[in-house]
Amino acid sequence: MKQSTIRSFGPLVCLGAIALGVTLGTPADALAGGYEIPGLGTRGQGRAGAFAVRTDSALALHLNPANLARLSGVNVELALNVNLMGLCFDRSGTPTEDGDGGVRASENDDAPGAAGMGRGGNINDFGAPSTYADTEYPEICNSAGVLPVPQLALSFRPHERVGVGVGLIAPNAGGGRKFGSTSADSLGTYAVPGTATGRLPTPTRYDLIEADLLQVTLAVGVGVELHPRLRVGASIGWGIATIAFTTAISPLAAEDFARDIMTQTEAKDWFVPRLALSVAAEPVDGLEMMAGFIWTHDVKGEGDLTLRPVFWGDLSRQSAASQPIDGVDDGWESVTYPLEIVAPQTSSLSFGARYAMARPGAITTSERMAGARPQTAREGEVSRPFDPMRDEVFDLELDVVVTFSNRVDAYPATVGIVEGQRLLNGVLPLSVIPPIELEHQWKTQVAVSLGGDINVLPETLALRWGFVYESHGVERGYERLDFNPWQLFGGSLGVTLRVQRLEVSAGYMYLHYFDVTNTETQARLRAPGGLGPGTTVNAGVYTAGLHSLSLGVAYRFR
Repeated sequence: MKQSTIRSFGPLVCLGAIALGVTLGTPADALAGGYEIPGLGTRGQGRAGAFAVRTDSALALHLNPANLARLSGVNVELALNVNLMGLCFDRSGTPTEDGDGGVRASENDDAPGAAGMGRGGNINDFGAPSTYADTEYPEICNSAGVLPVPQLALSFRPHERVGVGVGLIAPNAGGGRKFGSTSADSLGTYAVPGTATGRLPTPTRYDLIEADLLQVTLAVGVGVELHPRLRVGASIGWGIATIAFTTAISPLAAEDFARDIMTQTEAKDWFVPRLALSVAAEPVDGLEMMAGFIWTHDVKGEGDLTLRPVFWGDLSRQSAASQPIDGVDDGWESVTYPLEIVAPQTSSLSFGARYAMARPGAITTSERMAGARPQTAREGEVSRPFDPMRDEVFDLELDVVVTFSNRVDAYPATVGIVEGQRLLNGVLPLSVIPPIELEHQWKTQVAVSLGGDINVLPETLALRWGFVYESHGVERGYERLDFNPWQLFGGSLGVTLRVQRLEVSAGYMYLHYFDVTNTETQARLRAPGGLGPGTTVNAGVYTAGLHSLSLGVAYRFR
C-alpha cells in the first residue's frame, strides 16, 4: 500500500467531501423511520415502538413530554440498547465489467494514449488487470460489530400538575458500518482466494468503506396537566454529532485500482437543536390518545478531509504530466483540507391510541375527578398515583409515525482551498472545485407499531410484545449503505420485574428489511470522478436484518 501522501487541491477534494455527507445525516430522534430504528428505551423496544401513549417513565421526556405531568415523585431511568446490524451488498459484475457487460475499467495492463504511460500503467498493488478481470464480485457484509446506545433520563414533579424531565439521549440508530478491511496494511480490501495477492479492493469502496458516528442530545422538558383528561408538553434539546468516515474516489469516469484516491474525513457539529411537542388526552376511561411533533435542525458539520492519491497504484508508472514538479510540489504526499457540509434532517408527526383494561378496584379518571384519591402508601412503600403495573390487567397500543424524509434529497458540501497546491492524482493535475451534492432522494416514510403489556403479577411482573412495519423511505434506485430507511417488518418481546423502588427491564427486537435489487438500469448512484459522474455503484442486491437487545434500570427515590 502507498503510505505516502500529497498536498494539493482540485475537484477530487470536493468529491471526497461526499464521504462526510454519507454519515453526517445523524439520527433525528424521531420515534421511527428516517435515520432511526423503532423502540427508544428498554420498554419501548419491548413493544416495538408502540410506547408513545403509555410512556410511564422518565423517557417520556423524548417520546411524549406531556406525560411528564403524571409521573409523581423523583424517577431516574437508564437504558442501554445493543444493536447489531447485518447489512450486506452483492454488487453485480466484476472489477472491469458491470452486470450487463458494460465497461467499468480497462482490462489492459497498459494505459495507452496517456503521455508517459504505456508501461503497464494500469498495473497496481493487486497485479495486472488481466489477472483479475473475470473475478465476480462477492457479497460484502458489514463487520462493524455491535453498537451500545445509552439513554439516561430523570423526572420530578415540582407541582401536582407539572412534571419536569432532563436527559441525555443517544438516538436509537443501527450502528457503525465497515465493509472490507480497515487495518493500515489492507485498508479497503477483502480476501479473494485465487488472485495474485489474495485480496482486491472492496466493491463498496466508492460508496462506503467505514463509517463511525456518535450523537448525543441533552434535553430538558416540561409537561402540564390542563385537565384530568388533558396534558400538554414540550422539550428542547442540544445535540452534538461527531463522525469518522473512509471511502475511495477516482480521478477518471471509469473505475481504476491504479489511480483510486483514498479519502478519510472527520467532522463535528457542536450544536444541533431539537424540539418536541406533544398533547395527550383520555376522552373516556381506559382509552388514551396522543399526538406529537419532533423537529431537528439540519446538521452542519465542520472538519477535515484527507486525500491519499494513487493509493493502490505504482507511482513510477503514472502519467508524466502528473509527476511532482521541483519547487512546486512536495511529492506524492497527502494533504488535509477544511470541510463544511450540510445534512438535512427529518421531522415527524406521531399519533397513538391505547386501550387499557382496568383491574378491579383501580381508581379511574372519572372517580379521580369526583374526588377519589389513591390509597395512601404505608411507611416505607412507594406512592404511585399513576401505575399501569398496579391498575391494569393489560393494555394494547397502536402508534403511527409519519417521518418527513423527503427533505433528505442531497447533502451539499464545500471544501476549502490550500493555496498554491495541486492534486497529483495519477492523470492530470486538477485545480477547479465544482459544487458537490451527494444524492439520497429519501421520501416520506410511515411506521405502524402495535404492542402491549400483560401484568402477570400486579406491581411485580409485566410481560410485553410488539410488532412494527415501516414503508420504504428511498426513491427506487438511490439505496446505499450509509443509512437504510427501507421497508421492514419486525417483532419484539420484553419483561419488567419490580422490587419496591427498583425496576429491571429487558427487551429483544428483530427487524427484517425487505431485500432491495437494483439492475444496472434501475441503479441511480454514480461513483464520484474528476471528469464527472462515473460508473453506477449501487447495482446489485441489498439484504439487511437487525438484532437489538436492551437492558434497563429505573429507580424511584420518593
